[in-house]
Amino acid sequence: MERKTEVVLLTGGNLGNIRQTLADIRTLAQDKIGKLRAESSIYESPAWGFKSEFPFLNQALVLQTALSAREVLAAIWDMEAAYGKDIRSYFDTKGRKIKSEKKIDGTTVYRSRSIDIDILFYGNDVIDDDYLTVPHPLLPYRRFVLEPLNEIMPDFRHPVSGKTVRELYDSL
Repeated sequence: MERKTEVVLLTGGNLGNIRQTLADIRTLAQDKIGKLRAESSIYESPAWGFKSEFPFLNQALVLQTALSAREVLAAIWDMEAAYGKDIRSYFDTKGRKIKSEKKIDGTTVYRSRSIDIDILFYGNDVIDDDYLTVPHPLLPYRRFVLEPLNEIMPDFRHPVSGKTVRELYDSL
């Protein structure tokens, strides 16, 4: 019997018709990753880590999947590439995933985008390798992540801190 895991994604963007893009990504995620178990409302927030005149729209999705975390990541890269995200910027010269946004002179640079999809949780697994860090390391510090998560899974315990999503959200 194949293992089924709940994977939690955050989808978002601030360029183009974001509501339509988020709807398209929900459909693609079901085709490529697995059955949609829960979805948050769509939340608007200002840009995080940089200034932009365009607010971001974000939505959390919970999908039940038989894919490994790496296979989920590959599916995400395919979906993002279909919406114009240059996934080549994810990799260093040795083919390893760069775990933060593109770096210029050692400084992390965030930018506007039509879509960004992050794996927040993969069941209760803790993953930290050359390609993926799960749970997402910045999750406890980002209101735009915790707000939609708190709507759909407030009692879920962060596998590293042991705090619930509600506790993390309330601590902001």
